[in-house]
Amino acid sequence: MVAAFCAKRWAFVRTPELYDQNSELIRTSEKQHPAVVHREINQFPGWRVSEAIRRCSDPDQLARWFTDHRNWRTGGARRRFICRSELVEGADAVHHNQRERAAKASRDRNTHGYAELRSSLKKALFAERLVAWGRYGSPLASPSSVPASAWNNLSIVDVRKSVAQESSITKSKIFDLRIYPIVHAPDALDLLIGRTFVEALHMSVIGDPQISALRQRVVNVGGRQIGFGFIWEPYRAVWPAKFGQGGMSEAAIGFLRKFDVPTQYNAERAAARVVGRRFAAMMSFLSAGHIVAEGIPRGGGAAVAVPRSLWQRSETHIDLENGDIIEMNRHADDHTTALSKPIFTGLMLQRPAAPSLPSVVQKQTLTPETTASFDNKAAAIITKTTSRDACKLWLCRLMTESPVQRPKAKREFWQEARSKWPNSLAERAFNKAWDDAVETSGAVIWSAGGRPKKPSQSKPPHE
Repeated sequence: MVAAFCAKRWAFVRTPELYDQNSELIRTSEKQHPAVVHREINQFPGWRVSEAIRRCSDPDQLARWFTDHRNWRTGGARRRFICRSELVEGADAVHHNQRERAAKASRDRNTHGYAELRSSLKKALFAERLVAWGRYGSPLASPSSVPASAWNNLSIVDVRKSVAQESSITKSKIFDLRIYPIVHAPDALDLLIGRTFVEALHMSVIGDPQISALRQRVVNVGGRQIGFGFIWEPYRAVWPAKFGQGGMSEAAIGFLRKFDVPTQYNAERAAARVVGRRFAAMMSFLSAGHIVAEGIPRGGGAAVAVPRSLWQRSETHIDLENGDIIEMNRHADDHTTALSKPIFTGLMLQRPAAPSLPSVVQKQTLTPETTASFDNKAAAIITKTTSRDACKLWLCRLMTESPVQRPKAKREFWQEARSKWPNSLAERAFNKAWDDAVETSGAVIWSAGGRPKKPSQSKPPHE
């Protein structure tokens, strides 16, 4: 088993397509990717496509492709094949054609395995298990989010350079793709807000492709799958305070020692470390107040915000089955009575409330003019980063399809954009997306003011 594991490692080092000199960037560099929006809470630089495939693909599928690729390279990495006439040349042609068919089959297995790896990454991006950011249209463009739905019409055309291309007439490309786990993405808050706690937990931890791949590696070396949380009847609970440093306790990975079975120990430890890092990032959003969890208290009634301090208390536990918050009694007689009944149920992740108006303003006498002013402020739309980036991508496609003629007025495009993103795109953000799209696509005619000119029509000849 150890020999097989070492063979896989050797195959990876000798494989140029997926080997990246910067694969250790996440551990050795503190430099942030320019696309990071929440700089104060996100230091993850993102993976290039080659590294994302290596980290998140099924290990068995990856190992099969390594073997097929090595066999193809050993056979000369041939791409062209010549068949001879067996009727004319006889037995020599028969043996030659057999060798050619074997070489072609080796090439086909390598190509098919390579396509499957790229397809598995696309499926994870389309299902929002991973998030991609890239530079649309030009390597010098500003990084923007690639919507999950866009991967239905995108294909990865260059793994080494991390480039994707649209399956359309324009064949527009997205350069410098960076792949992120959900909780480490630049727009992580927008992706989690509005979901239940259980949904966010599945997106961020349980359904994370890298964690799934690491768990499979643990099984392949004879280890035990890394369970998340602790069975504490009647709950399956997790202790948020344990993840303050992004690690997991020894109880979560068993008591296997490194000098007993080194390979198994290292695989289990690696999986536990990534699980802890993902969950710690999610908990940091809650404890820092970047996301607010609202739940129904034990006494019933309307949902209220869960205090931030509750996520840092050593007595707080979370029931992983339904996301309820429970408390541990340190003075309980035994473990069967240590955990309380839920103190908050039905947790939903929401955006933090805007700060209230100063007390001085509240004491002022409100005239009709000031009332209208406050009403306008209350009705203001808060733009989401994902909506603005999606609007820019939409405008870039329209401008690329018609670079020399704008089919209708800018105001009409704004009305259409407002119907697409009614509660998450302000007009100022639309104007900024419009200017960025003009710069990216090079369709300067779209920046001209006024309505577009109607095409001239020839008058019918007089009878």
